[in-house]
Amino acid sequence: MKPDRHPGVVVTDADELRRVVAGAAAHAVLELAGSLMLTESLRIERPLHLRAASGPRPVLSLSGDACVMLAAGAGGSSLTGIALTGRGHRARPLLEMRSAAGCVLRDLLLTEGEGAGLDAGHCDGLVLRNVILTELGLQGAAFTACAALDAELALSGIGRRARSAAVTLQGGSGVLRVRAADVSGNAIALQPGDDDKDAAHQVELQASQCFRGLAVMGQAERVVKGTLAQVVAEEMEDCAVLLSNCRAVTLDLHARKGAALHMGGAAGARECRVTLRSDRPGQIVQRGGSGANIVVEEPLSAWPAGEPPPRHASWQAHSVEETCHICGWHGRFRRTHRLLRETFACPACRATLRYRAQAAALLSAVAGGGHATLKALAESGWFEGSAVFEPGQSGPLRPYLSRAGRYHASVFRSGIPSGEMVNGVECQDLTATSFADASFDLVVTSDIMEHVRRPERAWAEIRRILKPGGFHVFSIPLMAPMPRRSVARVDTTGDADIHLLPPVYHGDGAGGLSLVYTDFGADLLDKLAAHGLPTQALPYPGGDPVCGPVLSFVSRRDP
Repeated sequence: MKPDRHPGVVVTDADELRRVVAGAAAHAVLELAGSLMLTESLRIERPLHLRAASGPRPVLSLSGDACVMLAAGAGGSSLTGIALTGRGHRARPLLEMRSAAGCVLRDLLLTEGEGAGLDAGHCDGLVLRNVILTELGLQGAAFTACAALDAELALSGIGRRARSAAVTLQGGSGVLRVRAADVSGNAIALQPGDDDKDAAHQVELQASQCFRGLAVMGQAERVVKGTLAQVVAEEMEDCAVLLSNCRAVTLDLHARKGAALHMGGAAGARECRVTLRSDRPGQIVQRGGSGANIVVEEPLSAWPAGEPPPRHASWQAHSVEETCHICGWHGRFRRTHRLLRETFACPACRATLRYRAQAAALLSAVAGGGHATLKALAESGWFEGSAVFEPGQSGPLRPYLSRAGRYHASVFRSGIPSGEMVNGVECQDLTATSFADASFDLVVTSDIMEHVRRPERAWAEIRRILKPGGFHVFSIPLMAPMPRRSVARVDTTGDADIHLLPPVYHGDGAGGLSLVYTDFGADLLDKLAAHGLPTQALPYPGGDPVCGPVLSFVSRRDP
């Protein structure tokens, strides 16, 4: 049932939206206006039609793990002209759909989430038109067992937190038209379903600057059959198309500036028909059980015209060729996200620019520039005679720092005394650790200090546990030029937090969120010097004008 074009109920407040959704009759029309902040998930359990009121596109800002959920009873619903955003969003997708058949998503924008954008499971007859997904930490959209899918998607800046696909199709059937750019994983990953039904998809893909374009990835005992694909791909990191454990795939492929076609898997790619137009003849690799395929190579006489995927207006794509200061991988690093510190990920170790900048600062400080990478410093044996403390959940520096003769990693748990173990993990409060004076040659903190409730106590504690001449190498969300003064976001003079500014949360590295207490400024350097920790702010080395403003900090305990 389609919503009529008569005005619906206009909603301008999140609490009002929740009340109206809970009490609305089936197929009611709700018109959203303005920006609505949802701190809890909005669950829709009957057919409703949410659309934009007149004026600017309405935005549903989702905090914490809140999402918009279309449950089984919401079949036949529609979402039109709305934006979903979730900065700091981590564990759940922005939009989740479960067994909601016959829904229509039109003119949607899903953006700025630390997790995934859209996750739809068992939603037959799902229709998507002009759905844009951009700047997401994990995958863009996933469709599991969605029969008769009819989707048009545009994606960019996908998988900035971890290598992820722009679109994943698992089982189901239907037609998928995708434009994708700047994706750390596959533009489209096609996988078999969990049942024994054969899934048939028709795929049209235009992709640039992804790990791969189309990846058809079956299993040896459950191959993918009957896919019909038209792919236009350029500047793929691995190859334009991967056909693995599949059968009877029909592929029309235009590929340039990279490898074209890889075929493999235990069951191989078999009985496939491929027409390949590439700027590099002979770019076909057949391995494993591949065989009985018909492959026709033709000259790349013209490049198919197509509209590029949308990009965020506040930044331009950029790439730089260099060597990762952590693992040593050399090649081209691409910008895929507007937040400079969180992009330019290394294709090998996945370290973003802020981690690689921190590694460069560490090498300059403790090794005097004698080693080009953290890996080389670790292999030299430097860490074996050192004591290193690295608070935090995880990170790409850890595989090398942990080679220290004495190494401590830790997490903070409110109410747990420093030094105690919880589920095999050491707990430490940075404002009052359990370590003796002068315990460490090196302390490394990565985007942690802004989350410490009383950071001045933490700086003093770090100085106490450093050996004379020891280093604290740290990153905080600061870039050049730095603001002049630090700003406290929360009043912590009492036992309870009093927010002075709207709360801001960052991902904590373990799927959760951590409150920002302080926005640091250039006056931090003077404050640290007063603590006996003279500090340098080091720009990213190499001279690239885009990357240069990313700062790392090195403090050295005075004797």
